[in-house]
Formats: sequence, C-alpha cells, structure tokens
Amino acid sequence: MDKENIYIMKQPELGRKISELRKQQGLTQEELVEKCNINVRTIQRIEAGEVTPRSYTVKAILDALGVDLSVSALIDDKVFTSTQKRILQSSWIFGIIYLVIGFIETYADIYQFSDDTSTLNTFAYATIKIISLFSFIMFLHNW
Repeated sequence: MDKENIYIMKQPELGRKISELRKQQGLTQEELVEKCNINVRTIQRIEAGEVTPRSYTVKAILDALGVDLSVSALIDDKVFTSTQKRILQSSWIFGIIYLVIGFIETYADIYQFSDDTSTLNTFAYATIKIISLFSFIMFLHNW
C-alpha cells in the first residue's frame, strides 16, 4: 500500500479506504471481525463513515488486513503541508537567530554601561536590540 497516512484521514475517506482494503483481500465484514476482534457493528459504522474510530481501532483493523503502517508512516512528508513546512522552517531559523543574538545582546548590554558613549556604540546597540526584537516577533508570529 502506498502510505496514504490513513491515520490522519477523516471520515468518510477513512471508511472507504478500509472497505476498499477489505474487499481487495476478498474478506467480508464478518471475516474481518474475526481477524481483528472488533464488533461487526463498529466495522459497519466505520466503513459507512458514521464514526471516526480511535487510533488503536484503526491499527487493529489494519493489522488484521495485513497493512504495514510503521512509525515512519506517521512521520511521512504528507503529514505537513508545504505551508506548514515553510512556517516550521522559518520558526526554526528565527529561533536560532534569536538565540545567537541573545548572546550578542547580553554582551552589548554589558558594554553599553562602559564609558564608551560614541555614536557608533549607540547605533550598534540599537541595531542589535532591533534585530533581537524582530527575530523574536517573527519566531512567535509563526506559532
């Protein structure tokens, strides 16, 4: 089976997929019930799309059907949409920037209290603070 992330499918697609897998193997609902030890009415309601089964129920059905869904199927690329991936990547980048700038900002805070009051020092200090604030806001904005 091409890993279609059956764990994140919504009803009625999930029910249709389970029904399709069962029929591909030539099993009746009653035969599936015997294999996975789930109530026949539960199987009927799942396949009809009337209920969304718990994850362990789906796992029991898939195991009975001989469908191999390992943990890697849960971490498949299809779990995240491209927009979600972009948001996660930008949060990661801005989080790292904020971490690094935080160390520089600490040094700049200490240096700010030294006797050097030049314009360059004030400009550098303000720039570091602005970058720190911007990276923190962008990190939080993505969440």
